[in-house]
Amino acid sequence: MNMTKGKQGTGKRLANIIVEQIGPDPSTQVDSNGTLSLDTIARVIPNATAQEVHQAVESLKARFPAYRAVLPKTPSEEAELQWETELKLLSLPETGQAAKWIVDAVEERMEQVIESAVDDLLREIIDAAVYETRAVEREIRTEWDVSYEGVDTDQPYDLSVYDTVGDFLEEILPGNKPTFESGHGLTTCDRREEVNRRAIELLDKYLTVETKRLMTQAPAPLDRHMQELHKSGMLSDLVSDVYEEIVDRGIADELELMLKIELTPFREALLRFSPESKARLERDIAHAKARQQRAEEASQRAKSVLEQLQSRYNLDARKIDNKETAKALLTDIVALAVDALGLETVCHILTKSPLPRLWFTHSLKQWFLKEGKQWLFQVGDAPKFHTPLVLLFQALNQARKEENRHYLVTLYGESLASFGADNWAYFLAYALSGEAGQSTSVTIRRFEILRDLQSGLPWKSVACMYVEDEQITPLSQYEAREMYTTHPDTGELLEAEPLVRYLDAVEMVPGLFANDN
Repeated sequence: MNMTKGKQGTGKRLANIIVEQIGPDPSTQVDSNGTLSLDTIARVIPNATAQEVHQAVESLKARFPAYRAVLPKTPSEEAELQWETELKLLSLPETGQAAKWIVDAVEERMEQVIESAVDDLLREIIDAAVYETRAVEREIRTEWDVSYEGVDTDQPYDLSVYDTVGDFLEEILPGNKPTFESGHGLTTCDRREEVNRRAIELLDKYLTVETKRLMTQAPAPLDRHMQELHKSGMLSDLVSDVYEEIVDRGIADELELMLKIELTPFREALLRFSPESKARLERDIAHAKARQQRAEEASQRAKSVLEQLQSRYNLDARKIDNKETAKALLTDIVALAVDALGLETVCHILTKSPLPRLWFTHSLKQWFLKEGKQWLFQVGDAPKFHTPLVLLFQALNQARKEENRHYLVTLYGESLASFGADNWAYFLAYALSGEAGQSTSVTIRRFEILRDLQSGLPWKSVACMYVEDEQITPLSQYEAREMYTTHPDTGELLEAEPLVRYLDAVEMVPGLFANDN
């Protein structure tokens, strides 16, 4: 309170000095534009700060009407006057008439300009389809947040799978990373959002350019009114009025660039804007036919497999309502993928068959599909079949079914991975993806039926092998024992682990080496 009074007092005191020096009639000191400049006032009170000069001006305006008429406007006064001017201009009937006149002129060129905008956007889209690469959505979970990101796969787009440009616009954009906290619905952006933004920009640019152009051609008295609008910085308001008039007339559909773009046949746009891609498109179509043939074969194979699963899990009589049974079913399904046709079968079951809808409770359906798609994601676009690890999975999976015993497999390669009853399906995904690298150490543990009489714990058998350069080397029981009972640093002999027996790898997995000489 005291500071405010002090400032007011300073302003009054300085205002009195100005009046004493200049006189009660300030018109003799005005500049050529009829305004008493702040520089003139500052010379009268040379030791005052800029803030004190403004305080003095405010006091002069409040106390002396003659000064009020010639002093410069303060920022607040300027804003208020601008607002009054805009309200006045927007309330004039000429503004509505100007918008109507502009729309009349715009309609004549609408079709031509919109067609040009569609061409520009289609050219950008086809360039992306031909020269850029696909992205996939990946979920990232941490203890503090959940996010999704678009991950570039470096794989070219398969141009033969898109019927319309709209189909291509559903592709995920790489690099986008919405999070749970950002409120983006935990889904990455697709190309449709990017193109829609560009379409809006093109429309805004078109309407603004057209409005500016037509403002110079308006008939009287609209020409003077438009000049005032332009001078007052209200061009954007006039553009908004023009768009509202377009909507009111029911011709807004002509501005729906996205609809025109999405319905364009993809092949037509491809050949029109990227003729050099014709050869690639023909190859893609040939590959698509081959894929269709494989898909038909996979469909027949899937039908046979589903019949087996129905019998094994009694699916005709009940629905799966617990996650353990769902995991077992998923393991049986993905175990089919021991070759390319098997992988096609898995894709067919997980994405096209009625299995998830008919056999699962509602709460488990989404979980099953998510797990299955995650498995396919880990496999990747170019899996390796008939590798040692895939053959190992095939042999162990067969043994699990025949012997009804659990196996635990640990792989030491470029990464460390372990697979048991809870994630057995992902053992095959890991093997197909090639993540293990060129050199991998394999340890297999099998839990036996025999139990220790004192503790009641089951015995377990351990075997080891080594995979390098697509060759698999089985280790003997003595080599396996030495590996596990020797200190890695000192070389000292360690105490043997209780309830463990070591086997030759050939004895543990005879099916894997059945064809060896």
